[in-house]
Amino acid sequence: MTGSVKVTRALLIVSILAIASFAAAGNNSEQVIFSGTGFGTFTPSGGSPTNTPFGFWIWCETDSGNGYLGECHGAMYFYALGMSKSEFLAATAFTFLIYKVVQVAAVAWYGLLTSALAATSLALTGIALAGFVAGLWIQDRLDQRAFNRAVLALLGALGLWLVLRGALA
Repeated sequence: MTGSVKVTRALLIVSILAIASFAAAGNNSEQVIFSGTGFGTFTPSGGSPTNTPFGFWIWCETDSGNGYLGECHGAMYFYALGMSKSEFLAATAFTFLIYKVVQVAAVAWYGLLTSALAATSLALTGIALAGFVAGLWIQDRLDQRAFNRAVLALLGALGLWLVLRGALA
């Protein structure tokens, strides 16, 4: 089994757990936490097997009177997977697709999906798809090493922005 298949399976499991988080508890104040770590061997396409640690956590406030009611947060991480550009982009696109399907289902479930919101979402989806196509065009022109550095630089910039936004809030 290739690394991308294992990553896709892990993302699917996390997505199912996220969907399951919509089930509310009785009249209790409950937090549900799923977490785990492990060590696995992932084999990138055309590459040699890579041993890497991985882990995930998901925290949900299922029913309470505090401000976190209905909130779920989590993360999933892998180190040194050695994924190719195409494997990385496929896993990322699949992850965003699952998250957006869950998000639309939640918004519809709670009766918040108005026709104006749906129209705006469709328009923004078109813009996002155009950005994705532009990103594919750019990544086709980068070698693997430059692509890895660009991803790390963008993630670093995003992390810095989040820290600054939190500090200024």
